[in-house]
Amino acid sequence: MPDENEGSRPSAPPEYDVFDPREAFTLLTSPRSDERTGSLERDLESDPIPIIRRFYPPLPTDTPTILFNPAHRFIRRTNPREILIYTDGSCLSNGLGGSRAGCSFVISPHHKLGFRLENSGPTGELHPQTSNRAELRAVVAALEYRVWQGDSFGAWVRLVIATDSEYVVLGATERINGWIQRGWRTSTGTEVMNQDLWKRLIYYIKKAARPLRFSGPPHGTAVEFWKIPREWNGEADAEAKRGAQLEGEQEFRVMSGMMV
Repeated sequence: MPDENEGSRPSAPPEYDVFDPREAFTLLTSPRSDERTGSLERDLESDPIPIIRRFYPPLPTDTPTILFNPAHRFIRRTNPREILIYTDGSCLSNGLGGSRAGCSFVISPHHKLGFRLENSGPTGELHPQTSNRAELRAVVAALEYRVWQGDSFGAWVRLVIATDSEYVVLGATERINGWIQRGWRTSTGTEVMNQDLWKRLIYYIKKAARPLRFSGPPHGTAVEFWKIPREWNGEADAEAKRGAQLEGEQEFRVMSGMMV
């Protein structure tokens, strides 16, 4: 499917505050107290869920490196207001006792983050370590890492999540509205797994869509999902596997990137 924005070029690229990658760090905090009661989404309750689309490259053979320039962000070559983030999850002994899961995202050639999947979700409930949960957690972490429509590096209008997870892509773009309409039940009537993270994903997609004035007229950032082959996601895959080897994390952590 052709990219509807293909060929649209801004008259001038945005200005960027370029930081030294060596100064970057990640601030780890606990969820806000109201998140423990599952009320985070109330902040944006009146906001409709944006249409969450799949990203289709202009050509089936187009890779992320063909379409996105690896600079201070992975920036669309034909539109410098669009960026890409790689995400992945990994789980050792998936589905067995003692499984260990890791998550990762890569926002630039200079900044990637791998971490252990927490045992607790944002509301404090315990959840098993699985590959699906790790892949979804990685996307949530990437979206909460920065205020992307007001990122220090540019006023992004589209953020493409590149993942090899069919679970994440189909869930976000095709299934989530049906789940909500059925009270977080699948089409067969079973309870949707990882509801806490799916709800958190919706929250951050809504938050990104809210117009924010950064450079030029106020605008939001649309989040799209690109299902890529595993071999195109090597760096995020390696980081997720390293994350799975880290010591266990009991409490859910909110990650905020500073000087990145």
